[in-house]
Amino acid sequence: MKSKALKIIVAAAVLLAIPVAADEARVSAYTAKLSGKRVTELANETAKLVLAEKPETRVAAATDAVTAALSIHAPSAPLVVASVAKAAPETAAAAAATAVKSQPSAAARISKAAVSAAPSQVEAIVGAMCKAQPASFYAIGVSAAEAAPKAGAKILPAMTAALPVLKPVIARSQADFAAAKRTASLALVLKHAENLLAALSGSSKESAESLLAKESETTMATKIGSLAAGPPPVLLPPFVPGGGSPGEIPADQPQTPASGRVYSTP
Repeated sequence: MKSKALKIIVAAAVLLAIPVAADEARVSAYTAKLSGKRVTELANETAKLVLAEKPETRVAAATDAVTAALSIHAPSAPLVVASVAKAAPETAAAAAATAVKSQPSAAARISKAAVSAAPSQVEAIVGAMCKAQPASFYAIGVSAAEAAPKAGAKILPAMTAALPVLKPVIARSQADFAAAKRTASLALVLKHAENLLAALSGSSKESAESLLAKESETTMATKIGSLAAGPPPVLLPPFVPGGGSPGEIPADQPQTPASGRVYSTP
């Protein structure tokens, strides 16, 4: 019963956080107001625009303000999101989702910036970002966990509530670790899930983005179940740009020195 209630809460948070369609007139007005600002002032000025709006319109305003800011200086995405999220936490998910849709390569930094600024909104942020940029689920989830370690248990439910198509992929990842009799951190589960999706992408000759967009939870379960059982996952995930510690390497895994050669154990 408690688990069901948690799923309902997570789903509601994700749905409320999904940004609405941009208001072109407001985007244009915000762009005009921000265009004369220095890049170093852009994040704070964007947050001021959002705060100036009535509480009931701030989520929509955050979507438009972030859109306007990134049209002026896209690399400022993490700073803009952090500033908006800190000023108005209820807009954090909409701001982050808007930013990651515009700058998918910055998914890890945007996720960490948003969750660091508004940790109480972690579920909404993760869900909205995954919905906006599904193929970046690993970077989004790991970076969110780095920013709010105590909220780690909330991340997978938020992801699967936003993207039910991910459920069978994550379930297969967890099952593989269980079959290998290995415990797995959130980062390990997500990394193996990403690898499974990459394997499915290769075998079906479709991109991960396409698979996540076109498949349903049911059809994905069938496809992911058709993948042959491979060796148990042994490598921890690589370093995620934007913060946190690099993945550790198990003691029985050969390490590659700077020369690039791998030496066998004597």
